[in-house]
Amino acid sequence: AISVGLCAGAEFGTDFAEQVLPRNTCALIKSFVGFKLAGVCPFIEASDLVIGETTCDGKTKAYELLNEYKPTFVLEVPNMKNEADARLWRSEVSRLVSKVEEITGKAITADSLRNAVEIVNAKREALLRLNRLRSADPAPISGRDGLLINQVQFYDDPIRFTQKINE
Repeated sequence: AISVGLCAGAEFGTDFAEQVLPRNTCALIKSFVGFKLAGVCPFIEASDLVIGETTCDGKTKAYELLNEYKPTFVLEVPNMKNEADARLWRSEVSRLVSKVEEITGKAITADSLRNAVEIVNAKREALLRLNRLRSADPAPISGRDGLLINQVQFYDDPIRFTQKINE
């Protein structure tokens, strides 16, 4: 599977979102729902599954709505840190593993997870090094270019992206 971020951050989908969501819904939620309803986010359009979480009532409702347009899997995020919540979270992660394995036809193993963690950690380290460069005077990379690079990380192949940042 390839993980990508949902498109959001622009207000042009707001009119579409407000046709199905309350007007007082936060801008982030209206943005990602609007992108889907307007059909302008290629990542949502090309995806097999959207994975969401219950971090707020608005997102919970938005993912319920999004499921009418795109298969959506919602993780119940515990609100506290006691043993019952830890069991709930382990159960939710287990459900997600089963769903990803079903869609991809590939087993998620300890080795594959270890490899994925190493890839993501290398990407984070490369981004950290790049952002540290910005403290130089003059900065060798503009804030705008830094922002663009940070946005691209959500969509680019993580191994290729890390190699190019390190270059």
